Amino acid sequence: MVTVLHYAPGFRNGGIESRLLDWYRNIDRSLIRFVLVKLNTEDDTDNIREFIELGGTFYNLPPFSLHSALSFSQRIREILAQEKVDIVHVHDVNSGVFVLREAKKNGIKCRILHSRTTSNLPHEKHVFIKSFFRKVAPIYANFYFACSVEAGIWGIGKRYQKVTSVIKNGIQVERFRFDENRRDSIRLQLGVANKIVIGTVGRLSDQKNIPFLVEVFNRLIKENKDYRLVIVGDGDRTILQRCFQKNSISQYVIVVGEKKNVWDYYMSFDIFCGTSLYEGFGTTAIESQASGLPTLVSEGFPESVAITDFIWRLPLDNQEKWVDTIKNNIGKRFAQNGLDMVNSSGYNAYNVAKELEAFYLTNARGGNN
Repeated sequence: MVTVLHYAPGFRNGGIESRLLDWYRNIDRSLIRFVLVKLNTEDDTDNIREFIELGGTFYNLPPFSLHSALSFSQRIREILAQEKVDIVHVHDVNSGVFVLREAKKNGIKCRILHSRTTSNLPHEKHVFIKSFFRKVAPIYANFYFACSVEAGIWGIGKRYQKVTSVIKNGIQVERFRFDENRRDSIRLQLGVANKIVIGTVGRLSDQKNIPFLVEVFNRLIKENKDYRLVIVGDGDRTILQRCFQKNSISQYVIVVGEKKNVWDYYMSFDIFCGTSLYEGFGTTAIESQASGLPTLVSEGFPESVAITDFIWRLPLDNQEKWVDTIKNNIGKRFAQNGLDMVNSSGYNAYNVAKELEAFYLTNARGGNN
């Protein structure tokens, strides 16, 4: 049995969580087991429950700080020994340096640094210190993964670009196959059966740039009161409150919160919009294309998300272009084409998990020190 320790900032309902669960669902769990180390105490969640059901074990650590560095490292050392860890897979290029360092000191032969973003969070604290950690972390790793070329350059560095492998953010493709009945059911639940639905999926955070989307939607609603904006995700709801204070459109906006069956909500959309300031990759764009939706994303998404001919990467300094592109694509759906392109482009979660399984089994007790 190969034991893989995954170190993540948290385990709520974001991209890291979705990918890790996809891997665990699809790998051979008679050969590989996962141990999760996370930096929060939110344990009563659907994701944690599924992780445990799949055979995983998890540990909580307090939020990292310079004052807690010694105790933080000691706790990592204890977990490595207790769980007899073979591989350390780090999903945080900042505080992950301490996990990688302990892994190297304790003889772990396979130490993976995995970059998943292309920027610090807006208004993030201690950026200088985190930048220093990010530059040091690759020294303690001996394998380098990224969700896109851009994420690899930002999180691991150009020096390591040639040895950084892009691990694609696969999705459970068949779940996104367009189904008219599911579309009708969700639209009926939302009360938008006869409306034009602009949809987005993601947590409410500064990174996702929801105010820009609301501004675009405000221009649409002034022309046609049949538009509705559906937001699937949760987080900082004060962002929406500020938007609504500026634009009196709250009666046209539906926030459904986090959903495990997110694929059903893509069915209900007519257009998908992702307005993020930046994305390490942007799996929502792949999910949207799998569902056959006209997909509009900002230039903060890397070029690699454009795998079909019904996705547009648009600038954030031109609302008019967003409005026109939305209006020009209402009523279009490219369902089968989307599924075929997602599969042929390598974004099937099962295939990604099997590639990772082979890597783990090959490198569990080998690798370059």
